Amino acid sequence: MNEEILTQAVRDLCAEAAPERRGELEALWAKYAPQIAHKNDKEGFEIGGGGWGLIPFTPRTMGQVWILGFAAWKALEAYCPHVLLCREIVASKIADAPDQAEADRVFEDALAKAEELRRIDSIEAFTWPSHIPEPVATPPKAMTDRAAIDLIKVAAAYVFLHELCHVMFSIDGDGPQDSHAEEIACDRFARDFLIKRIPDYSAASGDPREGVLNKRLMGLALGGFIVLHVTGAVPALILPSPCGCGSLCRKTPAQRN
Repeated sequence: MNEEILTQAVRDLCAEAAPERRGELEALWAKYAPQIAHKNDKEGFEIGGGGWGLIPFTPRTMGQVWILGFAAWKALEAYCPHVLLCREIVASKIADAPDQAEADRVFEDALAKAEELRRIDSIEAFTWPSHIPEPVATPPKAMTDRAAIDLIKVAAAYVFLHELCHVMFSIDGDGPQDSHAEEIACDRFARDFLIKRIPDYSAASGDPREGVLNKRLMGLALGGFIVLHVTGAVPALILPSPCGCGSLCRKTPAQRN
């Protein structure tokens, strides 16, 4: 895939994740002209934005995003009954739950495949996990797989928007002097881009604001999980509550309104 096609694909991905900001995204693209490019394959999780407007990444990097996204979905399937039913999460009790061992195995197998892809000498030698659909244009038939892909797309958009912010700082020359502060600023830019204008999207589409927000927050949380897993660094994802009063808000929808 050449740079022009790849760049358009990433721009479309970001616009799909936040349709209400398509106009702003087009303006940013026109001003900064970021170029998305594949870089030579190498071990690790390689993506970065900055000088000359380039955002290069290795194909195996997006493969890890995809597999880790499905790994997180498998974890959700394994543990959501305990969370949704407000059960106390006690390891000994969870282990005795029906089918829990199999659910844990599937999750751990997905994490192992992501780690294998990160470390393998050549991506051509990697065997794609049979229980995870490959990233192809045709969506899978299973509804759960399609739901996972929706969240993975939001997470991937978060990753690329973060790198776009690095490009903007580099071109404008106004980035924070401290590299850690710049990472925090780029995290916040990506987060805000995806959630700040959700009310506009809901008004135009008719989709409930809280449902849209929840989906995007899940995608952002997935992006944070991926960054934490591959780098060990905790991203600056200070996620807002639906009513804006705090990240651990427990108000009911009626109370928020």
